[in-house]
Amino acid sequence: ILMALGLPLPRMVFAHGWWTVDGEKMSKSRGNFVDPAEITREFGVDALRYFLFREMPFGNDGDFSRQALRRRYNSELANDLGNLVSRVVQMVDRYLGGELPRRPPLERPFNSKGVADESTAIYAAMESLAFQEALNRIWAVIGRLNRLIDKEAPWKMAEKEPEKLRFLLFDLVWSLRIIAGWIAPFMPQTSAKMQALLGVRRPVAAMTPQEVLEGASDAKILKGPPLFPRK
Repeated sequence: ILMALGLPLPRMVFAHGWWTVDGEKMSKSRGNFVDPAEITREFGVDALRYFLFREMPFGNDGDFSRQALRRRYNSELANDLGNLVSRVVQMVDRYLGGELPRRPPLERPFNSKGVADESTAIYAAMESLAFQEALNRIWAVIGRLNRLIDKEAPWKMAEKEPEKLRFLLFDLVWSLRIIAGWIAPFMPQTSAKMQALLGVRRPVAAMTPQEVLEGASDAKILKGPPLFPRK
């Protein structure tokens, strides 16, 4: 499956453990092999890549089931990441006229600086091939950002605290740009889509956290379809 997805990890593929399907070992007699083309037609390549890396520690055995893939897709990709990006894009468009931030004020505390600080642990996990740990850490940050929006309620700030709202939304955009860079090795198409939505117009690599904090494109927010439509 990993080779069929075109993962640029040729030596790592062979270090990966065996997969079972719905609790049973893949075998010719059972005919329970997984067809990556069929799965990706329904869920997309990035979603399957994410599932394989998130479902089990790299190098160990694992079990594949369409039900587990659908559960992670709807919960973690559609609800957690996809909904977060959609909320931020829509609020920037609605409350700021699509205006995007430039260089953040490094002299004052802001949330995305703390987000950037998580990079050390995430990159260390990736270097040690602990891909599941890296994704767990990334999704912990995504969860924090969703909770931050619920706590701050930017829709309530719109009339009474416009400047505070502006900085909060800019802070969320910087944070999402950092996340787009983190997920690029796992979900390159999703990373590129996120960057486009968030005003980063660059054709090559995702931005590093340092590049985000040094300032990015001031293009307008780009509204688009959900990253992961619910299944």
